[in-house]
Amino acid sequence: MALSDPQTITIATVAQTLNLIETQGLSSTYRTSDGVWELKISHQTVLKNRTRRLVRLNKYFLDSLGAQQFFSFYVNIEEPSGNVATDTAIKDGIAGFITWFTSTIQDKILGDQH
Repeated sequence: MALSDPQTITIATVAQTLNLIETQGLSSTYRTSDGVWELKISHQTVLKNRTRRLVRLNKYFLDSLGAQQFFSFYVNIEEPSGNVATDTAIKDGIAGFITWFTSTIQDKILGDQH
């Protein structure tokens, strides 16, 4: 089941409205009307006993030669099937990650630190 349509993401203080453009099985794609931002959400079973939940945000742009390029940001939640890990434990991990992923950490990672 798709999330509500549309989805909104605020980027650099500007709200970006992403409309649902495709739903296929356990996957949905949302896109801004200008095609610059795209949000993909999918769920799949991997290795028979694991579930992968992927949220991907793409930004499309033209390079200096006019060729289309993009960058992506992913959030991947992979968990054992069968409710072995509780939703609360997973959400607590996500909250901790978001707290850690500050602007300072992002600058360090974009500067090739690891």
